[in-house]
Amino acid sequence: MAGDSFAYIAIPLLVLRATGSVAQMGLLTGAAGAASVGAGLVAGITGRPAWYRRTLLICCDIARMVLYGIIPLAWSFGPKVWLLYVVLPACEAIGMVFQVTYVTAVRNLVGGDRLTDANGLLYATATAAGVLGPLLAGVVSGAFGPTAAVRDRRGELRAVGRGRLP
Repeated sequence: MAGDSFAYIAIPLLVLRATGSVAQMGLLTGAAGAASVGAGLVAGITGRPAWYRRTLLICCDIARMVLYGIIPLAWSFGPKVWLLYVVLPACEAIGMVFQVTYVTAVRNLVGGDRLTDANGLLYATATAAGVLGPLLAGVVSGAFGPTAAVRDRRGELRAVGRGRLP
C-alpha cells in the first residue's frame, strides 16, 4: 500500500522533471486515477473463488514489480514519458484488483466475530500507508530524484514476492 502511494507521487514527479509541465503531470495522475476507478468497477468479479485469491494477489504484485522495473531501466537510456502513460495506469488498475481481492480474502482468514476488528486494522494500515507513502516519495524524490524513488518501489515489491509482506 505504501508503495502504491509512493509511486503515485514519484512517477508524476518524474514527468514533471522530464517535461517541466504541470499539465502533463496532472494528465498522468488523472489517467492513473481513471484506470483505478475503471478497474474497481469490475475487480469484484476477479477474486470470487477463495483458492484463486492468493494466486491473484501474487500475480498482481509480480506484474507491478515488472512494470515499475521497466521505468528505471528505460529511463537509463533517456526519458520516456510515453512509457509512464502506459505503466502508471496499468499499475493502478492492477493495484485496484489487488485491493479488492485482499479485502475479500479477510473474511476467509478470520472468524465472523473478528471480521470487524480485522477490517478496522486493515483500513488503519492502508490509511497509514497512504500517509507515509507520499511523504517518503517526496523525501526520496527530493534527495535522489524521482527515478530513484521508482527504483525503491520496485525493491519493495521484490520483498513482497519473497513473502515479506509490508
